[in-house]
Parts: sequence; C-alpha cells; structure tokens
Amino acid sequence: MIIPYKDINSDGTIRVHHLTPNADPSDRVAIFCHPTGFCGLAFASVAAHLHGLNIFAIDMRSHGYSTRQDVTSWSGFARDIQAAFEYISSSTKTHKFIGIGISSGATLTIIPEEF
Repeated sequence: MIIPYKDINSDGTIRVHHLTPNADPSDRVAIFCHPTGFCGLAFASVAAHLHGLNIFAIDMRSHGYSTRQDVTSWSGFARDIQAAFEYISSSTKTHKFIGIGISSGATLTIIPEEF
C-alpha cells in the first residue's frame, strides 16, 4: 500500500503521512509522534489495526523523510509540530486531535502550548 503524504514547510520541510486515507471524514483525528531515532511510518502497522480514527503520523525534523535541521532546541520542534497541526486541521476541518506519542513524541503532542 502506498501511504499518501504531504511535505509541510516550517523552517525546513517535515513530512506528514496520512496512514488512514480512506477513513470516514467524521472519524476522530489521531496524530502519532515518534520518539527520537524513529520516523512517522513506524506507526503504520499499528494504524492498520485501529478503526474509527483518521490517523496521521509526522516525520519530525531530521527524521524519516524530513529535511536535516537543528535538533538542539525544542523551539524548532514546536514550529514543526505547529505547522503539521495547521495542515492537518485545514485538511480535516477540525481543531481537536488525539495526540499519541512515545518519549520525545509524547512531549511534542503538547509542546505547542508552551511556545
């Protein structure tokens, strides 16, 4: 299966994967954020077993298909995740997300509130 994606501009380019492109538009939106050293596609096999969710996964800066950028500050990650949230919000017409993350990915689901 080919997983659709969108490259989003922040202060570099991050990739947002749409893991459930055939989801019902009324399904709740879940965003998966990977830990350091992984990429968004690490969640593809998990998403295949979840139903009733419209699932996206993000390749954060310097991971997966995203461009190599500074990873020494949370502020860059905050800009990236905010850009991803804005894209997902515009494509799904909702501002309510379920954030799912592991380690640094869990932090990234809440970090835009801090910056």
